[in-house]
Amino acid sequence: MWVIGLGLSLSAAALTREETVWFFPLILVGFLASSLGIKGDWPLRLATWSIVPIIYLLAIGTISFINYRYYSIFNVTEMDNADFVAAFSALNRVKPDKVIPMVPVSHDARVKIYAISPAFKELEPYLDGDLGKGWAAMVSSLGVVNAPSNEIPGGWFMWAFRDAVAAAGHYSSGKYPVDYYRALANEVNSACDTGKLVCSLKPASLAPAWNQGYIIPVLDSFKTGISDMVSFKNFSPYPIYSLTDSGPGEMLFRDLTQSEISKPPVAIYKVSGWFVGLQGTPEAVIAHDDKIKAVISQDMQSPDIYNYLLSMRKVTPSAQTTRFTITSPCESKCFFELRDNGKVTKSINLDGFSHLIAWNDKSTIGAIESVEIYAEDLVYQNKYNHIKMDILEKVGQLYQSIFPLLAGLAVVAFIMITILAKNFLDDWAILVAGLIMIVSRIGLLSIINVTSFPAFNSLYLSPAYPLFILTAILALFSAWKAIIAIFPSLKFPA
Repeated sequence: MWVIGLGLSLSAAALTREETVWFFPLILVGFLASSLGIKGDWPLRLATWSIVPIIYLLAIGTISFINYRYYSIFNVTEMDNADFVAAFSALNRVKPDKVIPMVPVSHDARVKIYAISPAFKELEPYLDGDLGKGWAAMVSSLGVVNAPSNEIPGGWFMWAFRDAVAAAGHYSSGKYPVDYYRALANEVNSACDTGKLVCSLKPASLAPAWNQGYIIPVLDSFKTGISDMVSFKNFSPYPIYSLTDSGPGEMLFRDLTQSEISKPPVAIYKVSGWFVGLQGTPEAVIAHDDKIKAVISQDMQSPDIYNYLLSMRKVTPSAQTTRFTITSPCESKCFFELRDNGKVTKSINLDGFSHLIAWNDKSTIGAIESVEIYAEDLVYQNKYNHIKMDILEKVGQLYQSIFPLLAGLAVVAFIMITILAKNFLDDWAILVAGLIMIVSRIGLLSIINVTSFPAFNSLYLSPAYPLFILTAILALFSAWKAIIAIFPSLKFPA
């Protein structure tokens, strides 16, 4: 039954998520651990484990066959299609004159490819027209990547590329454009091979081309990811509510997903601005009745603010990423507050906001640039939602207090079990599998964080949280078993 459950769950993950490869280390370790020491029943053990790939291949094959019948593509998604991957990776390997961080295919690289590839030339009116400018403007408005205005950064370029192919008419028949992507890949790779384009080694994935300059930033990002996971940073019990008005877009969403849009049961405040601490380390929050509703995280690029402060000789390293946009549920009379060691040093009433509010004092300088309020008059939901959110908030604060201690104890416990691995092989194997999955998750996010877009937030870290808790608890439990084995007198009486 366990292997059937594993096969079904792995199939469900593969059909709904792109990062199924993340599970394979755990499965491999589980297989090896269950097989160590087995002598006489290898055929039975292999037959049992073979159920997992059989179920997996049946599920993937069924969906792929349905797609082939309707779209002539035997894949679950086009991200799995070899011709699409070849075309996109061919674009990634072309070297521009100047490498721009987090920009996989820069404008300079696109110009070079237009000159040698008739297939890619078809996309020029779109990638360098209104479609591409729209994607670049959208990413620029998010403030998460500092790139020139005519560049399409990170993971967004893939969507812009696919939109451009569609705009050029290659998806209009309903048949997947295998021939187009194959021709594009052949033209670009041929130009690379003959020296018409300067290119990196031919990759075989959708990942951006790697360069040695990424090593230190990836390691730094890995440390940040571990710290964010252990500290439960940026936790919020509030979901991401829809802020759109009813209309055709909402109707289409409800029709395709067969579900309702998550609308706020309380007023939602969307606040944008920036601030820099000149003295101390101020914390910015959204508050109501002196109670914190949300902690503001400054993670948006702000080169204009940096240059402004540089001209005033008030620049600090944090000014590079000092902008923020936060969406938070809050009752009326909400305030933006700056706090230093729990003391409120700046308070701005967000109700009735009509224009930019700026300040410049000894300890901080900043501005609230916009405030949007989305209100729903749901009296009874408001009443009980406050109670529910208060409870969840307390749970989150408890996690933030316990997680660092739990991590420290778990490391000590893991070292103990590793030393005694011969006597606790099953426990050690499960701990190693959990550790591999945690490290691989943080590692993948670190690479994405450096090469594509900011990836460390509670949403992307959410798969790691339960793994961390379970692995840490198992490590402590296993260490206690080891201690009891060494000192039987510590065992609780029956």
